Amino acid sequence: KANVYTYTAAISACEKDGKWEDALGLLERMSKEGIKPNLKAYSAAISACEKAKQAKPAMGLLERMTNDGIEPDTIAYSAAICACGNAGLAEAAQKL
Repeated sequence: KANVYTYTAAISACEKDGKWEDALGLLERMSKEGIKPNLKAYSAAISACEKAKQAKPAMGLLERMTNDGIEPDTIAYSAAICACGNAGLAEAAQKL
């Protein structure tokens, strides 16, 4: 049966394979199944966005983490900052 750990592993695999949209889809599916994403799941999804130069989804995930009561850590912030930089959004990166 799927749990937070199996979902996080799958999201990490998507991140490593460059499939950021699949990573976000898994994060959504977790929530729909009543499984609350943890810090590692969010960080892996943000890293997937970073690698694909998808700053807006990365920033959205940071906001969603906070709304879910999860404090972003250095890894999550770094990935979001790099996503902004990779997308040419230096101003957004500086605000983080």
